[in-house]
Amino acid sequence: MVYVDVDHADDLNDHKSQSGYVVFLNGGPITWVSHKQQCIASLTTKTKYVDVVMATKEIVWLRHLLANLGYSQSTPTMFFLDNQNAIRLSSNPKFHCHTKHIDIQYHIIHQSQEHQFIHLQYVSIDDQIVDVFTKALHMDKFQRFHFLLTLGSKNNQ
Repeated sequence: MVYVDVDHADDLNDHKSQSGYVVFLNGGPITWVSHKQQCIASLTTKTKYVDVVMATKEIVWLRHLLANLGYSQSTPTMFFLDNQNAIRLSSNPKFHCHTKHIDIQYHIIHQSQEHQFIHLQYVSIDDQIVDVFTKALHMDKFQRFHFLLTLGSKNNQ
């Protein structure tokens, strides 16, 4: 299970987006990332899509590692993100004329879905636990997400 999120150009100095994702295995987080994207994206969809690509590459690697250790995965890894357009784009890279600017390298998501390595699913912004990596949160939300990322992650599956 993977949660992916990104703010959209919230840095007023360089207009780059802060990305983050967390990968859960057997109810616990095994890897997480929070970093500033290298590109400046004019669309929220592209910022989300770029972050899903990074997480997809890590999942493909982790799935191969687990298979080599004798733990092959028979079902796709679930990705949770809060952008419907990014989910639609991942299913059909030619989804919209406004996405022509997205480099072909980012369409690994589509291929990974076709091979059933990953499956993207919408999650409400109220349940996007990776927000702790990408933006300032109200204390209540921060504490709830912190709990889900640590002690409560087994209940979050």
